[in-house]
Amino acid sequence: MIKLTQREKNVEALACVNTALSTATGCDALHEKKVALLANLKRWREITTHCERLAASNTKFDGCFTEDLASENPLLGVAQAKSLTSTFFGDSREDEISGAEMKLGTKAAAEAVLRIPHEMAPYYLRALRLEERYPTAEAVAKSLDQYIVQRSGVYGQERLRSKFSWLRREHEKLISTKDARERGDELFRNGDFKAAATKYASCLKIDSEGSIDVDSFSAGGRLHAVLHCNRAACFMALKSFHEAVTECTAALRIHPRYMKALLRRARCYSRLNRLEESLVELNRWLDMANQARSDPHSVSVMLSPCLFDGPHEVSDEDIASVKQEIEEVSKAKRTAERAERAESTYQQQRQKWQDDSFNFPQADAQRRRDFFYSQQSTSSRRWDSFADRGPKKSSKNSTKGGNQGQSKPDDYTPKNIVNESDHYSVLGVSSAASESEIKKAFRKMALKYHPDKNKDNEAVEMFQRVQQAYEILKDSNSRRKYDSESRWSHRF
Repeated sequence: MIKLTQREKNVEALACVNTALSTATGCDALHEKKVALLANLKRWREITTHCERLAASNTKFDGCFTEDLASENPLLGVAQAKSLTSTFFGDSREDEISGAEMKLGTKAAAEAVLRIPHEMAPYYLRALRLEERYPTAEAVAKSLDQYIVQRSGVYGQERLRSKFSWLRREHEKLISTKDARERGDELFRNGDFKAAATKYASCLKIDSEGSIDVDSFSAGGRLHAVLHCNRAACFMALKSFHEAVTECTAALRIHPRYMKALLRRARCYSRLNRLEESLVELNRWLDMANQARSDPHSVSVMLSPCLFDGPHEVSDEDIASVKQEIEEVSKAKRTAERAERAESTYQQQRQKWQDDSFNFPQADAQRRRDFFYSQQSTSSRRWDSFADRGPKKSSKNSTKGGNQGQSKPDDYTPKNIVNESDHYSVLGVSSAASESEIKKAFRKMALKYHPDKNKDNEAVEMFQRVQQAYEILKDSNSRRKYDSESRWSHRF
């Protein structure tokens, strides 16, 4: 057997009550039960609509219960309605969703609250506040206060005050909500986004009774949806995009078609480089706007409507702006995907090189070293350019031979070289010399020891050594191999 959640139970019970009301339209107990179930589901706009429709329907009984029927009058002591009419919502019995945009003014609402069962009045007043109908809520609270004063002589003031004990508490919440909301808006306009977010949070806590964490609790209604969306705007201004996403999500739980919250969440995803999610949200926004324009009365448009910032309020400029954002995010996504593929290819090649580089027998160290150099770039600079001998020191720092501060003499010959088999020594350069330095040294040595210029007996031999050294060192691959062999021979 499938176990239903509390919400599913409420939805199922509401369907049963609606079925019963289709037959017993005048049963106050059923009306009270319906309003209580809607409150459990946090569907406050439907509560206001249902209460106002019922009150308008009950105006038909004004003036009917007179003389011998006076004792049966359910609206005893209530003056005949002047602003509220029974035909305000029409004669149809459509569901509250389809006529949700229809609502009473302040004067009509003040008369309506006296024409519904007293058990429904607390839900009606709270729903008006949570739907941000503040003037109407004020008028309803004032009307109930006047009713208590007028009827206190008949029923007793203490008795009536006890029956309407909730009224003072709801009125205080109404005042606190208005003050906190207005103060938060003022702070936001002044650029104090952190303080504004805190003030909006305090407004949310008014309905949590101080015992529920505001981050996980929402009373629902337009008020809380707007407060969450406003807090998201504060966090976006503070560059706290993760927190902004959380607030937008909370707003969309209340009104899934809240266009401003949806667009803000898409932009937060973009700032967080969650480009795929951003595109999904932007396209969803665009689809809802286009659908509302093409078929404003479709079932999907009417499902969970957001009357204060819904798809039907989107302008041409908004649609053009979102289309531009979709193009930009798509372009950024393609760029990110190319970069990701390039990085993946690089990592694969690097892993392959490592696998190939060290997939030799442990004893064949020379082969692994040669392979390492063969994979490097053509630069003459390597990770060990000085071959364990350290960099060439400048002559002015040298303290050997009393030649401090002097450069090499022009008659420097290979006879002065410690190791004549070292190609770098033959050319008179360090092992860290660049290609241009090697080429310059070769030209100088070749000119000096060319047989046509130098008639010394050892000139021919030295000229051959210079040529051999240059042939090896001028080529980066042969030079790398020579350096590798030279370092290896120095170890033994």
